[in-house]
Amino acid sequence: MASKIFGIHVVQSVLDKNPKEITGLCLQDNYAKNRKLSSIVKQAKELNINVTVFQRKVLDEHVSNANHQGVVAFVDSSRAPLAENDIDSILESVSGSPLILILDQIQDPHNLGACLRTAKAAGVDVVIAPKDGSVSITPAVIKVACGATDTLPYIQVTNLARTMKKLQDMGI
Repeated sequence: MASKIFGIHVVQSVLDKNPKEITGLCLQDNYAKNRKLSSIVKQAKELNINVTVFQRKVLDEHVSNANHQGVVAFVDSSRAPLAENDIDSILESVSGSPLILILDQIQDPHNLGACLRTAKAAGVDVVIAPKDGSVSITPAVIKVACGATDTLPYIQVTNLARTMKKLQDMGI
């Protein structure tokens, strides 16, 4: 599934953790004035990632005027989204008591991104949310999460109450 990500921190995170997912990089024409953007360009070129330079207004159009911070990356993530039945294997891999964040009715992508970023910093092992009435992972969520979407499992379930009961039956 091809998509766009944008923002210095999220692009840097993908470059560091999953560089093969990046199929192309678009930079604002004045990137050389920014040390972080220059570092991203250097790393991308070392990884043989195609880098194209555009004026700011072109990048603005690519991301519907979102705050791209001068960088937009095209990614091809072949990772399948996690499903309800993945909860068991994730929890089995946790040593000690798992820390789970359960979210309900988070509809704003910025709020979900902030929750994921904070959950990662707090050491949460998995984030669970319902499929209905909650936002999924979008480019805005990825940007606000600052890399947490790459490493923190986010699972959307059909029935949140049933999942919570299952967790309770597991002794959580």
